[in-house]
This record gives sequence, structure tokens and C-alpha cells, in this order.
Amino acid sequence: MFIVEIENEKIKKNIFNIVTEYFLSVFCV
Repeated sequence: MFIVEIENEKIKKNIFNIVTEYFLSVFCV
């Protein structure tokens, strides 16, 4: 259960990072 929570947090952070990178690339161009 606890491991699943950690994995979910990692996934959320990864998605957040990807979205952030996307917006940065869009606004920089």
C-alpha cells in the first residue's frame, strides 16, 4: 500500500514536470 502511494507521487511529479517543460517550451518559442 505504502509503496503504491510512493509510486503514485512519482507519477504525479513526472506528469507535472512534463507539463511544465511543455509550457516552458511553448512560451519560450
